[in-house]
Amino acid sequence: MLINRFISEGRLKEVFIERCILASLDHPSIIKFFQSFKNQNKLYLLVEFCHRGSLLDFLKRESMLNNELAKHITAEIVLSLEYLRTMQIVHRDLKPGNIVLDANYHIKLIDFATCKVFNPDILSKIAAFKSKNDLLRSMGFNDDSEINMADGRMNSLVGTEEYLAPETLNDVGKLSYSCDYWSLGIILY
Repeated sequence: MLINRFISEGRLKEVFIERCILASLDHPSIIKFFQSFKNQNKLYLLVEFCHRGSLLDFLKRESMLNNELAKHITAEIVLSLEYLRTMQIVHRDLKPGNIVLDANYHIKLIDFATCKVFNPDILSKIAAFKSKNDLLRSMGFNDDSEINMADGRMNSLVGTEEYLAPETLNDVGKLSYSCDYWSLGIILY
């Protein structure tokens, strides 16, 4: 991750969210996180390698899935979403490009930067990680006071438009776990 890009786009808090969520999750359908480290310009997240690539690339190559493979992929996505719900996390950007396949064609969810976290333990880890790792000051900036971890992200519009639930696009109602299942339906379709 290029830290300067995240800073210039006002998205540095997503770095803390992504890293802390990955470190807090342990499920076969979630990308395994090993560690993070940084140099002056970049932050590296070391995660497991899934050499089959993204589901998006796989779908482009295959053009159509047989019923058995579609059921297999859908079932694994449902299991990962159930796990996220138990961890009190809404992914909010579920799409084929954020799903990768391992050597045995098992799915792994990736890209947790725009998640909505309701879990108080993970929220406290994000705040603690942010306070210990002052990325802006370590890069020569004077102040990081504009980065607020409790920022009311619940109803902010994030994600990829083609996969967003109507209530998210229309900005009505409250964010719920169902928006991830809407995205799953679009993927399956």
